Amino acid sequence: MWLTEKSAATNFDINSNGASMEPDIHAIAGTSESSTAAANATMATSKSDAAHELQLNLLQVDFEELYQRHLCRHSQLGINILHLIAVLGIYFSIYSVVATAIHGLLPLLSGEQRLLLLTFLSVPYLTVLIFNVPISDFLTTLTCILFVVVCAVTLPMVPVWVHLPAIVMWHRFQLWSHKKYTLQKDISRFEARYRKGKMLFTLLAVYELPILLHYLVRGRRDWN
Repeated sequence: MWLTEKSAATNFDINSNGASMEPDIHAIAGTSESSTAAANATMATSKSDAAHELQLNLLQVDFEELYQRHLCRHSQLGINILHLIAVLGIYFSIYSVVATAIHGLLPLLSGEQRLLLLTFLSVPYLTVLIFNVPISDFLTTLTCILFVVVCAVTLPMVPVWVHLPAIVMWHRFQLWSHKKYTLQKDISRFEARYRKGKMLFTLLAVYELPILLHYLVRGRRDWN
C-alpha cells in the first residue's frame, strides 16, 4: 500500500515536472526562432545595403543628379568657395607627394619631364570624368588639374611629412565650413540611392571638383 502510494506520488511528480518543463521548451524554441528571424533580417539588410552600393558606379554616374544632391547641403556660395579651396589644397598635397616621389626615384628627369609624367598619371582620372561630366565642366576641371600639376612641379618642394597632415587639415576645414554655412534642403529623395558608406565617399571624392566648378562657373542661378 505504502509502495503503491509512493509509486503513484513519484509518477505524479514526474508528470508534474514534465508538464512544468513543457513551457520552458516552447520558450526556448520561441527564442531560437526569434534569433533566427533577427539574423535573417540583419542578413537581408546587409544584402540590401550591398545592392544599393552596387548601384553606385564610379565609371557611370548621373552628373546632374549628383549636382542636385550637392545643392541640398551646398547651395550657399560661401561654402562652395571654401570647399573648392580645400579640394585644391588636397589635390596640391597629393600631387606634391607624387612629384617628390618621382624626383626621388628619377632624379635625372628635368622639370618638364616631371611635369609630363605627372600629367600622364592624371589620365585615368580625367578619362573617367570625360565620359561622365559635361564637356564644358570637364575642360574647366582639366584646367584646374593642370594648374595644380604645374604648381606641384615648379614650386619649391615641401617635405612629405608636411603634406600628409595637410590633407587631413583640408578635410577638417571642409567639415568646419558646414558649421558656418548651415542652410540645408530636403535630401530624402536621394537617400535611397546615395547611402553613406565607402562607395559614396569615393564617388564624391572623384566628382567633387567638377561639381564645385559647375556650381561656381555655370550654376549662378543656384547661388544663395
